[in-house]
Amino acid sequence: MTEILSKTVFIRSEHVDVRRLLRPSALFLMLQEIALDHSALLGLGTDATLHQNLLWVVTRYHVAIERLPQYEETVVLETWPGETRRVLFPRHFRMKTQDGEPLLRVSSLWVLIDGETRKMISPKQYGLTPVEGLTVGDELPVNVPADAIEPTRFETFTVPYSYLDLNGHMNNTRYFDLCTDLIADEVTDRKLVSISAEYQNEVHYREQLSVSIGQQNGRYTFTGTAGHPCFRIGFRYE
Repeated sequence: MTEILSKTVFIRSEHVDVRRLLRPSALFLMLQEIALDHSALLGLGTDATLHQNLLWVVTRYHVAIERLPQYEETVVLETWPGETRRVLFPRHFRMKTQDGEPLLRVSSLWVLIDGETRKMISPKQYGLTPVEGLTVGDELPVNVPADAIEPTRFETFTVPYSYLDLNGHMNNTRYFDLCTDLIADEVTDRKLVSISAEYQNEVHYREQLSVSIGQQNGRYTFTGTAGHPCFRIGFRYE
C-alpha cells in the first residue's frame, strides 16, 4: 500500500536568499530529491530505471504558498503520488512547520523518457508496475498554466555547464534561478504566493535561450524559446 513519505528538513544557509527566505530553486531541489526517494521506495527508483536507460523528467509544477520558510527553521516536507495516467505520473507535496502550520502545497506531473530517443514511454513496456495513487483531499490541480501576459522585456541566456544534471539537460530547478535573477530588483519587498511551471522541451549545454518577460499587477510570466518552445513559468507576488 502506498503511503505518504515525510522528511524533516532544516533550512540551511545554502537554501535561502538575501532576505533569509527559502529560494524557489532550493525548494524545487528539495521536491525533486524527495520525489526520487519516494519513487525508489515504490519500486520506480533509479535502480529500476537507469539500467534500462530510462530517465525521470518533470513536466509541470504548481505551487501555492502561505509563506516561505526562513533560515534555520525546521520544516516537514511530505509527498505522495496521484493516480498514474498511462504515461503521466502526478505527484503532490506539502510543507508545514513542526507544529503543523501549513507553509505551501505543490502539484507536479512527471514522465519517464527513453534516454536515447527522449520520448515518453509506458512503464509496463519495461516491466515497471505503476504505483497505486493516493488522494488526501487537499491536492492542487496539476494543469495550472502561467498567466498569459504580453511580454515587455526580452533577454538572452546561454546555458552553462553547471546548470546541467545527470539527464544531460538544464535541470528543472535552475529555471527558477534564471527567472528570479531577471526580476530580483522589482520584487524585493513583495511576498511570493504562487508559482506555475511548464517544461516543453529540453535545453542543453551552451544552447541560447530567448526569454520574454511579461508583468502585470504583481504577476510575471517568463517564456523561453530556442527555435522552439522550451518553458513557460509564472510567478505571482503580493
